[in-house]
Amino acid sequence: MEQSVTFLKPSLVRSQLATEIIGRRIIYFRNIDSTNTCALEMAARGVPEGTVVIADEQTRGKGRLGRHWRSPPGKGIYLSIVLRPRIKVEFLAYFSIISALAVAETVEGLSPFPPDIKWPNDILLHHRKVAGVLVELGTENDLVSYLIVGIGLNLLQKEEDFPSELRGKATSILIEGGKVFCREEVVVKLLQNFDHWYKVLLTSGATPIMQRWRDYSHHWIGKEVKVVTPEGEFFGISEGIGDDGRFLVRKGDGELKEVWAADIVSLQEVNK
Repeated sequence: MEQSVTFLKPSLVRSQLATEIIGRRIIYFRNIDSTNTCALEMAARGVPEGTVVIADEQTRGKGRLGRHWRSPPGKGIYLSIVLRPRIKVEFLAYFSIISALAVAETVEGLSPFPPDIKWPNDILLHHRKVAGVLVELGTENDLVSYLIVGIGLNLLQKEEDFPSELRGKATSILIEGGKVFCREEVVVKLLQNFDHWYKVLLTSGATPIMQRWRDYSHHWIGKEVKVVTPEGEFFGISEGIGDDGRFLVRKGDGELKEVWAADIVSLQEVNK
């Protein structure tokens, strides 16, 4: 028998939220094609910074590189945040990083063990993906007019909720920890974590952000990895990330390769 869907209560989120920027306005849908698509359209029409679009279900949820983010009703957190920082496009990598930090800290509060961040912004528990981030933008004269951060977090899914091709690759908070959490409380914590790191980026720059990011991604450093880009693939030893957010890999011939967030990067321990 199909379990009935418990719908999100946006009024409960608003009543508990204590942020300065993020969540000034919350727009809720029971069902939508994609929160990112909706947020992009609203941003183009001028909605204020900090607006959050959230849904109980997405029929065409977006993942990185054109992938689909599976978004069954009532099982996860599916939201997008509108930002309006006046920055140049080359600084966009930092927004993937602060987004990953906000999600990782939220997951850490729900899980019996700490998550890993797989560059640039996949959140893993036991080497399985529990959350992901998609950053999209609108530009004008080489400046970012608005930026959309889409976040998908698997919260209440059981193994059977994932299609066969994702089992063993995707997971949820429920699967890993065996606990059921209130989705409104998780949304509040996630938005407050994002508000914190966004303000750190605006006021203190990248240094504290990069250090915290490395805390969650140190398991990748020093490992032999495979990197796949549109131009081809190569192997090397991971050296972590540089201060500009690019992933650093030392090839066998000694060349240090810098990999941008826009590249297709598949990290795996080759000798595993």
